[in-house]
Formats: sequence, structure tokens, C-alpha cells
Amino acid sequence: MRILYMLLIMIFVPNAVVSQNINFKEKTIRFCAGTHEWPPYYFYKRINGEKTKEVIGLDIDIFNEVFTKNGINYSVKLLPWKRCLLSSKQGKKYDVIFGGSLNENRRANYVTTKGYYNLTPSYFYAKKAFPNGITIKQSLELGKQGKLCGLRGFNYINFGQKNEDIDMGSADYKSLVTKTIGQRCKISFARYEILEGWGKLLKRDFTTNENLVFTPIPNNPLESFHLMISKNYPYAQELKAFFEEEIKKLKHSGKLNEILNNKKSRP
Repeated sequence: MRILYMLLIMIFVPNAVVSQNINFKEKTIRFCAGTHEWPPYYFYKRINGEKTKEVIGLDIDIFNEVFTKNGINYSVKLLPWKRCLLSSKQGKKYDVIFGGSLNENRRANYVTTKGYYNLTPSYFYAKKAFPNGITIKQSLELGKQGKLCGLRGFNYINFGQKNEDIDMGSADYKSLVTKTIGQRCKISFARYEILEGWGKLLKRDFTTNENLVFTPIPNNPLESFHLMISKNYPYAQELKAFFEEEIKKLKHSGKLNEILNNKKSRP
């Protein structure tokens, strides 16, 4: 009789059962990501154009569905990207990096979830540098065009590149764009949706710059983004399984697409 009772609870009150079995529920999960901001996924809220300390965006909307609605507390802090990577790896101040792309090193050093959104690996260049444009069939051909550039600490493996072949001296997109227009970089890399988000949400429009050409890398798959959980976090595997199951539910219900398609997500 007790078994039947428990089965009925699992069927009709799934969240109640889940919450009882979440070992990390009483702990606040400490998330970090980069101060570079990543609109529309995460960025500081602006009031009358002034940056506040509140982090908002599609990632936060997803976390509210996954964690807050299940009675689980979490905190979010934006740090210099390399500090976020190191602090979360050590697991002393932060438990999880969110919105991370994967490479061999990150897979080895973190417990990684399945991807929960995808972006388009793209490149851009100055019109003056290539007045006739660039025609390539695959990403490796970009290295033949000249110096490659990206942002400090970023991962470009999923752009079909080797990170060590890319000058990552730029701290932000403004610097990267300036270097590219000045032809100190022949080819620069970016996730197009993020540059577009800067224009739509933060009023810093890069993609309509008349001096630049932006284009997706041909024959290159979309890049997935993940949670990267510290191996020193005692509930790493449990958190991974929980997050993936909740994302699966959001996909099935259509709620995840509803969130991700809300590209106007609150400036």
C-alpha cells in the first residue's frame, strides 16, 4: 500500500518529490560569468542608460524556471572571465560557470551539462582590407587571410580554429572592432547574436558599422553553450542531472523556446 501511495505522489506531485530528493536545495548555488556581458543572455540591467548591479537576460529567465520555481536559491556574479574560470574550477567562491562553450580543456576540468542554447560562429573584417570581399568554403581558410583576432580568454575551437593561433589581446568588443577597422586584425571572430544583442539591448551597435562586413563561418555547425560545474562542488553530478532534466521539461513544454525567442529580454 505504501508503494502505491508513493507512486501516486510521484505521478501527481512530481515537484514535491523532486524537492525532497535535492541534496543541494538548502545551499545557494553560486554562479559566475564574464563582465564582458553577453546580451541577450546575461548583462547588467540599465536604468536611464546607467549600468546597475543587477544581472538580467535569457540565462536568468531560464534559471528562474529551473531553480527558483523548484525552491532552489542561486546567486549570479559577473567577473573578469579568467577569474570566473579559475574560481569555479577551484570551487572556493563559485560553483558553476554559465553560458560556457566547450573545448578539451574545459571538459577535462569541469563537469559539463548538455548545451541549452546555440549561437552562430561568425567572422568579420574591414571593407578596406578586402574590398572585393572574402570567399571561403571552410573555416581553416580564414588563417590564410592574415592575422586572426578574438577576445581575451575566449574559446574559438568551435569556430574551427586553434586558440593559440588567435591574438586575444582585446578586452572587449569595442577594442576588437577598433583593431579590425584599423587593420591590425585581418579577421576577427564573434558570435553574431551577441554582437546583435549589444546593439538592440545596450545601444552599442557593432553589426551595422559601415566599415565592417560580418558573415557566418561557412559549413560550420552552431555552437552550443553549457553549464560548467566545479569538480570540487560536492553535488556536481546531481546538479548536472537535475539541470538537464529540467531543461528537457522546458523543451517539451515549449517554455524554453518561448524564453530564448524573447530576444527583446528587458534592457
